[in-house]
Amino acid sequence: MDMKKTAKKIAALVAGTTMLGATIMGATALDLSNYPAPFVSDGVFSGKIVVGANAATSDVVGAIDLAASLQAAATSSMEVEVPGAAGEASVSGDSAEFKVGSDVVTLGETIGSVKSTFTSSDLAALKSGVLDTGLGSTPVKQYMKFDNTTMYVKYDENDDDQVSDYLYIASDSTLFEYHVEFTEGAESEVETDNDMADLHGEVLTLLGAPFTIVDTNRNAASISLTLLGGQVADVLRDGETKTYTIDGVDYEVTAVFISSTGSAKLQVNGVMSRELTEGKTQVLGTDVTVGVQSILTNNREGMVEFYLGANKLELTDSNHEDSDYAAGTVKVKGNSVANNQLIIKATNTSDNIKLNYIKYKVSNDEDLFIMPEHGMREALDDDAKAMLADTWDLKYAGLVKTGSSEFKLDAVSDHSYKIDFENINGDKISFPYLTKKGGVFKFGDDDDDLIFEESSAPNGGTAWTVNGTFVSDNDYFIVADRATGADETKAATKVLRYSSINAADNTVTFNDLSGGELVVSFTGDEGSSATGDLIVDGASHTFYVGASGTDPEDYALSIDLDGTGGIANNTVIRLVTKGGAVVDLGSAALNFDAAGPVTGLDLVNLTIRTTASKFDESSEGAETSTVAIDESTGNTVDISSVTLGGTVASLVQDPDNDDYSRGYTDYGALFELYNPSSSTSASELTINYPDTQRYAQVFLTAGTVEVKEGAIGESGKLTSTTLNPIAVGLAVLDTEAPDVGSAKMIVVGGPCVNVKAAELMGNPADCAEGFTPGKAVIKLFESQNALLVAGYSAQDTLGACYVLADAADYDLSGDEVEVVVADLNTITVNTVE
Repeated sequence: MDMKKTAKKIAALVAGTTMLGATIMGATALDLSNYPAPFVSDGVFSGKIVVGANAATSDVVGAIDLAASLQAAATSSMEVEVPGAAGEASVSGDSAEFKVGSDVVTLGETIGSVKSTFTSSDLAALKSGVLDTGLGSTPVKQYMKFDNTTMYVKYDENDDDQVSDYLYIASDSTLFEYHVEFTEGAESEVETDNDMADLHGEVLTLLGAPFTIVDTNRNAASISLTLLGGQVADVLRDGETKTYTIDGVDYEVTAVFISSTGSAKLQVNGVMSRELTEGKTQVLGTDVTVGVQSILTNNREGMVEFYLGANKLELTDSNHEDSDYAAGTVKVKGNSVANNQLIIKATNTSDNIKLNYIKYKVSNDEDLFIMPEHGMREALDDDAKAMLADTWDLKYAGLVKTGSSEFKLDAVSDHSYKIDFENINGDKISFPYLTKKGGVFKFGDDDDDLIFEESSAPNGGTAWTVNGTFVSDNDYFIVADRATGADETKAATKVLRYSSINAADNTVTFNDLSGGELVVSFTGDEGSSATGDLIVDGASHTFYVGASGTDPEDYALSIDLDGTGGIANNTVIRLVTKGGAVVDLGSAALNFDAAGPVTGLDLVNLTIRTTASKFDESSEGAETSTVAIDESTGNTVDISSVTLGGTVASLVQDPDNDDYSRGYTDYGALFELYNPSSSTSASELTINYPDTQRYAQVFLTAGTVEVKEGAIGESGKLTSTTLNPIAVGLAVLDTEAPDVGSAKMIVVGGPCVNVKAAELMGNPADCAEGFTPGKAVIKLFESQNALLVAGYSAQDTLGACYVLADAADYDLSGDEVEVVVADLNTITVNTVE
């Protein structure tokens, strides 16, 4: 096609006049804001860059920059299917996912059953350390454990009437266990005042935060530890002032008074603390805690070691000799933690004691619902002190993004249902499923039947006789390219209709409900030997043609529906959806004694089965959801119940619109039931079935992390970008360039060095006319399909090329801009009105 002629014709039609010399640019009203259009269209470059044969080297450099930028823009994008792919959330920072190999968190599955223990190998905040008391050193190891937790992901309504998928923690559940192990024992002498002084001043890194042991006590079997940590740790001399920044807020701290008796007063942003001794803390104002770790004095001066933004931990176990969890005394920042259990295990050795380990676990008072991209700390709110330190969290990133397809039970008024689905090949199919329009509850529509079961003439007939044929004229029937057992997820299933037969030329016509018509020949005599092969998606289905007198209609057919080479009683064809769901449409499709489909159905149970092989762990077993469809008085049908497959799956009514209820199965299939309260229509069910398992992502995080959701959208497609190479011959000299107006051109350099530039500007007698030192122009000549990039000097031209090459960074608009080039690092652009 001659695009220039086409554009001229379009422009002429729109304007109602003849536009002599009209161009692509003129006809489509482009301006510089559209650059690189029209030189790049649909990701493909067309045109020439024209450089003067006598131009300066810098003009060539500018042309090279333009060529590079045009190549970068010459890309095309397309959406591509990614079978079995899932768009996972990404978490940057110190984090670890509840995932082991291919074992992921299935909806309804406790997160601890996937990964129960986190160590330093998983999270930097759990790194090991060494504690040296002077009496010996011991490695210190940390663990976070979730094997006793019952938290799992489900779709539900929270206490604020919000419906979503949540990481759910039932009340009175263990939130986590935290273990600190002193593998060789942290040893200290026990002094007469029950103090374990050798532990004082030792630093433990707990959950990524440094804590200093500031006080201890062992009294008989009871043992207690006080630790102090904070966001800022420093030392101030008596009277010294320093400023610290925490979370963007400045805090000016002054050591106002340091006593030789072991106390100090600190002032923070003008607020004075009380006299604090070692290990004591105080909240100043409303937002900052200050704590004293140690005080040193001599005859001349004193120094105070302190924490700002302090976190004080106080742990007490009434019996350090046993290893059983018991209700302990745990305080964080002076506030008691409820529902905690604590073990501080220590071993007595003569006058000394060795700390063996600390174990802590805590439960919650009420149900917690953690929304996607939120965490346990936020959900606990004021009870977040139970997490001991501010440095970590448990984040729910949400469900992975997967490709999906829809399976729909679509109501036809209040008397019938049709099914819309997408098969494994991506064919979209719609067919009549159930009806009671004519007063009889049956498969198909009012006039014709839906057949999805084979009959092999059990009453002594043959495939051609009345007891053998089971597909009558205009009936719908389902075929598959293989046997569709309950666990067959790869079968290509289609729905066809027996449209007509031409006995004169021995042909049968079938309509493919995914599109198209099949005309198939047969050989032999109807009613005794007539056979043919119906080929659907490469699978052969032998069919047999009955006689003109077969009941209930002439020339009824028997068909090998599953393409296995034979016809057998009770061979049921199940639908297989794009994602591999196996759909059983219900039982009792055929009445063999009556030689036809069953009429007067009872309750029909449609099942949607996800096989065990599709889960991350086949040991989880298959999942089956059931939809019960029943008849009612007055020739009506309706969905009477929907039972979701899964451990905790159920439909949840939308609080904002009670006509809708939704729920996820464990596999991640989303069911939506529409039960219109203001309509006489039957209920409808839509199932969004994932192409691969839609699972949950939960992370243990420490420090600052960022959660980003997955890249694959619900369509199951990724955008693929392809670079379209620009062919050799992009750049030409002005002496070899085509005629102005015959092709799109970017002309580099002014009339003094480029003959094409001179032609564009009307061949001025003074080639520098209109140009000013330190300035250049970028100008569209629409009628000539050309763009001029030219300056007074070679440097000015190069500066304009820089601007055009980075057009996205400049405000280019209209058909001309002025480029002011003070130097190549100082360039400004002005629009020419």
